[in-house]
Amino acid sequence: MAALDIHLDSQKQAEVLVSKFFPQKIEELQMLLKTSSSCGDLASLRAPLDIPMPDPAKEEAKRKKEEEAVLFDVITKNYDKIKKPKGDGKALIY
Repeated sequence: MAALDIHLDSQKQAEVLVSKFFPQKIEELQMLLKTSSSCGDLASLRAPLDIPMPDPAKEEAKRKKEEEAVLFDVITKNYDKIKKPKGDGKALIY
């Protein structure tokens, strides 16, 4: 019985939507389109999208720049060790 009542109730709600709500919304949309038909008005309604677009070239350049920064840091911190290595008197690397 409860299932039948729920079914009938949902059927009545669907009929109300189709017979009253949808036509009302269609009329409102038609009125809106008639009143604001200029292209300038529609362009002002547009919202900017803040979605970042991936750029493979920029990402590759950023990755290379970070690698170069790490290598530069390692070389500058170990410059004395590179220039004068410990050991059996080997020749200078540079």
